Amino acid sequence: MPNSIAAISEHQLLYGLGGIGRAVSGVTLIVGAWFLLQTWIIKDRYATSLVPYLFIGSGIFTAISGICAVLLTATDPASITSTTETIAILRWLTGKIGFSFAGVALLVAARFQYMVGGNLRRISPVTLLLGIALNLIWIDLGTTNHGIIGTLFILWLIAIGTMLATGRVERHFTAKFDL
Repeated sequence: MPNSIAAISEHQLLYGLGGIGRAVSGVTLIVGAWFLLQTWIIKDRYATSLVPYLFIGSGIFTAISGICAVLLTATDPASITSTTETIAILRWLTGKIGFSFAGVALLVAARFQYMVGGNLRRISPVTLLLGIALNLIWIDLGTTNHGIIGTLFILWLIAIGTMLATGRVERHFTAKFDL
């Protein structure tokens, strides 16, 4: 613990900005999931509401992890308390849980993407692999590649969000179910 806090204090600005970024991304994920819940695809039960609710859970845990990271930047390495240790453990645990929730959401989403067909079917293997990769956060390999996996997840969210915003997802569902 003292080495971690010392490393954080040496790079307070970067660690703090990373924490703020993580908190903002968590809130953004919650908002995006809320919009997904408003689509007719979810409301009319053509796809499961489990995915947006898992994204909401991921967003909550990710935001908490980010807030904890910001709190850790205010810690003096010379005076580590049990509160500091608790915040550090909470940051570690909530970050991993957030990644896992997102990973499970992608595993579920991949099934529906494959089922619908078209471009979504072509994207579904990437969704599946990314869901697996997000759940590898619990082992050292996943932790080491955290930045890469997180970046790929953000790119995936942008791609799927764009497809949703432009109506492409709805067109695929409409074609699949003859709506």
